Amino acid sequence: MIELLTDDEQHALLELMACLARADGRLHDIERELLADYAELFNVQLGDVICDCEADSLETLAAQFQRPESRIIVLQELLRLAHLDGIFKKDEKALILKVAGLMGVPPEFLKKIDDWVLAGIEWTLDGERLLDQASTVLMDPSE
Repeated sequence: MIELLTDDEQHALLELMACLARADGRLHDIERELLADYAELFNVQLGDVICDCEADSLETLAAQFQRPESRIIVLQELLRLAHLDGIFKKDEKALILKVAGLMGVPPEFLKKIDDWVLAGIEWTLDGERLLDQASTVLMDPSE
């Protein structure tokens, strides 16, 4: 869905993701890898991403997302990043709540987006478990 974002929105999303990745005071390897993947996808140098997470900067970044669809996409991506390590930390939740509030997204709608993200993560994990089981469950057709 990120392909629906404009270039400016993609850059703002990357900056928000960088803020979120550092919200707990530590940038984990998996977060660094994901940020690098997004930077490459968006054709942006990761070093060019400004990580100014002050309230004024968050307000400026959130204001870049005027379309309802882009707001949902951004929140979905932020929630996915926050859940990536399996622990949704208090600092991460606070930043996402702040951004959602700045975008005018009510908490109950943010919860629906979070449920969607968690269902997607569970769907992916279920698929990985099925692939792991395939060699013991499926017979080789040549036998």
